[in-house]
Amino acid sequence: MLSQLTYNQKNKILLVALILFCVFAYFFSIEKTINLKREVNEQAVRLTSLNNYPQELSKNVKQLNQLNSRVKQYVRDKDFNQDEILESLSLFCRKNKMVIRSFPKSTLQEKDDFYIETHHFVVEGNYINLVKLLYQIEKKESLGRVASVKFSSKMDRKSKRNRLSMSIYLQNIRNEINKK
Repeated sequence: MLSQLTYNQKNKILLVALILFCVFAYFFSIEKTINLKREVNEQAVRLTSLNNYPQELSKNVKQLNQLNSRVKQYVRDKDFNQDEILESLSLFCRKNKMVIRSFPKSTLQEKDDFYIETHHFVVEGNYINLVKLLYQIEKKESLGRVASVKFSSKMDRKSKRNRLSMSIYLQNIRNEINKK
């Protein structure tokens, strides 16, 4: 049968057989080898990430400690009421000839295991003294976290002068509510 074929036909059959052999060789051996090589590379990446795990863990623990230390200064375990803030404000305002315009009751929000107590008050005075008061509240006395400050100027119709006022939102985080 092969002797009756021409060289051209024999070459075509040989070429088709060679292609079929390559396809079978790929599917039965080379594909498995490539998949195993890919798996080995993935395992090597996992191994290097596991080798870096202690460093990443210590880095994450440091970050957690830093965050806890930042939050800790605003967490109050004791009963922290408005009277303490009002007393501190009135002392400072009396010394610096400023006026407390409003001091409404504080609001309380529950977040997970903590309570966020928000105090809002408005103080009127000159710019320098208002900034000094803000510094006193936030840094010197650490009455809480200053969440928002808004300066506004209004025209007083009687004296025809501008009045500068500062609106402050002060927040404290509490572990529990002391019920009275």
